[in-house]
Amino acid sequence: MSIEMTDMQEDAFLPADIGKQREEAAEIRFLKEHYRYFGTAALLYGIFYAVCMYQNPAGITFPFVVAASFGLCILGLRYMGRSIKRSTWLYVLLAVLLGTGVCLTASEVLRTFHKAGAFLLLLLFMTEQIYGNENWSIEDYAGHFFWKGIHILGGCYYPFAHYKAYREEHRKKVNPGRKYIYMGVGIAVPVSLLVLLLLARADEIFSHLFGTLFRNILVPTRFLGAFLMAVAAFVFMYSFFAVNIVKKEKNRQTVKRAEPVTAIIVTGALTGIYLLFCVIQVMYLFAGGIFRLPEGMTYSEYARQGFFELLFVSLLNLAIVTLCVEHVRENKILKVCLTVVSGCTYILICSSAYRMVLYIRQYHLTFLRMLVLWFLGVLTIWLTGAIVSIYHNKINYFKFAVAVGAVGYLGFALARPDAWIARYNISHMEELSYGDIAYMTQALSDDAAPEIAGISKSQWKVQDWEYISQELASYHDRIYLQYRDLPVRKWNLGKELAKKAVGEQQTGGYE
Repeated sequence: MSIEMTDMQEDAFLPADIGKQREEAAEIRFLKEHYRYFGTAALLYGIFYAVCMYQNPAGITFPFVVAASFGLCILGLRYMGRSIKRSTWLYVLLAVLLGTGVCLTASEVLRTFHKAGAFLLLLLFMTEQIYGNENWSIEDYAGHFFWKGIHILGGCYYPFAHYKAYREEHRKKVNPGRKYIYMGVGIAVPVSLLVLLLLARADEIFSHLFGTLFRNILVPTRFLGAFLMAVAAFVFMYSFFAVNIVKKEKNRQTVKRAEPVTAIIVTGALTGIYLLFCVIQVMYLFAGGIFRLPEGMTYSEYARQGFFELLFVSLLNLAIVTLCVEHVRENKILKVCLTVVSGCTYILICSSAYRMVLYIRQYHLTFLRMLVLWFLGVLTIWLTGAIVSIYHNKINYFKFAVAVGAVGYLGFALARPDAWIARYNISHMEELSYGDIAYMTQALSDDAAPEIAGISKSQWKVQDWEYISQELASYHDRIYLQYRDLPVRKWNLGKELAKKAVGEQQTGGYE
């Protein structure tokens, strides 16, 4: 079975104006005609999603939900006669790995990043199936994803409108007497329940006889919540697929690349400034030896003085390089300028990392500081890709950036950064205070519990040990009680390790 794909305007996704019939895409008509297949698939997906995810945002079931999301899209595309592009299987693998990461950490922040990344890869997967290997710019992808997000929300009426159209199309083939049976059952059930409830309140004996029945047939709150989640997942996934199978017509002419003179002037001026700045960094800051500060300046002053400015300039340089590569005609002088700017950006990144390391050595690690160091590493790889694209502009830089970001993030998340932070801080503290314990037990996720569980009074000079021991006892008791009876569906490695680590400490009493 196959369908000929046609182009259509973005506004075809939006509901038709009153009294105005918009031209409908062939893909949407195909969905309507085969609603029994696509609607059933989306409904089964919704039920599966609710079973896996209801009151379970961090369990072992999430990677199966990710796999099911890709599976539904793959089955739908193949039913429409489309083959799956080999290059897109990498997105499936990365998304499933991100989904698996959800059940490996107790950090809500990391889990949010995992889920957002998996959805972005699903969107990228569908985009490449429909549009092929078009060499889009980063702006093209950003605009495309933005409008797709709007259209997915605007297309939530699709499953209901398509059901109505399918029903009307097949009405003649269905026994007309069935609708009267459905109407009778639909009216009889709520009316009968209402009458039974009223009669039970009117007579004590009747109430006793039917009390057990009422308690069993009343819809539990949990069932209602799971039902609503299943409906929401059904609607969203059907809308997602319907929106993403329609190819937007690109009504634009080939964009003429800009002349390089302007870019040469801009990058040339920046080159002079960066060379002077980088010479000062190398000769004055780094020549005195690693981890040594300029005279008269504290760690805090030095680390804060310019870190975010240097980070912003590094990002600005990356944007300038990528824009020039994509939108400016090739020129040897421009390539040299862009290469020098990129080389100076490496030094800016090193200076930013140097300042952050100095700050960490003085004030210890936090999640944000560790995230910044990770981002500087990813930024370095992105910059390297930008330099390569200066001389080989056939590289799809957006896909390169997504792949680097996804793989780099997987490495960062699977390392369980909160545990690293607690381990580093504990091993580098000379004196333990209540504030240190409060940060680790309240600001860090429960991934840090195995490290915190090893804290004892004999390790440091301790202030307010009585309050610290109470905080630790409360922390360990909370983890043990919260995670001791986790069902298989909610299994999470981070929570399991935390429970195991505090198992012997949960009664309190620290010496």
